[in-house]
Amino acid sequence: MTTTVDLALVNDNLPLVRSLARRMAPNALPFLELGDLVSIGTEALLLASRRFDRSRKVPFGSFAYRRVRGAMIEGLGAAGPHSRGRRRRRAGRSERGPLPVLCAYDDRRQVGTGGRELAARLAERIDDRRLAARLDRAMATLDQRERELVRRHYFEGEHMRDIARDLGISRAWASRLHARALVLLRAQLAD
Repeated sequence: MTTTVDLALVNDNLPLVRSLARRMAPNALPFLELGDLVSIGTEALLLASRRFDRSRKVPFGSFAYRRVRGAMIEGLGAAGPHSRGRRRRRAGRSERGPLPVLCAYDDRRQVGTGGRELAARLAERIDDRRLAARLDRAMATLDQRERELVRRHYFEGEHMRDIARDLGISRAWASRLHARALVLLRAQLAD
């Protein structure tokens, strides 16, 4: 395993990054644009070139593919309001359509202007006071950990791993609590 970046290896595999970014871009909008995905993928490619071990006789493209794709998915998870599982389920498997957005978009977490435009359209259609009162009543039905997780993730913009660490639970358990809380909130707000 090398500790230096092999620029020739990285340059030869930049088309892989662009190809993956083009395939993922339609699902990433409005949270990440094509250029953002390419940047994330290029950074992952650089890290992969540092970790690549030529003695294992594995082609670098095969080695880097999963790392680049995984980094793009993680980047989308960090930028978008939905978990990876929800995005997978939303891709045509549900007749009800996408889940309602329960919070306003935070411009600090959005890249490009697409998120701000979407937030403006949503804000025009929603009666904020009525939704806030309903959301307060729905939040009161959650247990303390679920309520804190939802509040910190959606209203304070904290990352799920930081919240899980502070609550003393694993990221996987925090994700389960998050999913359960959203199901309960959706049921309360469905009226």
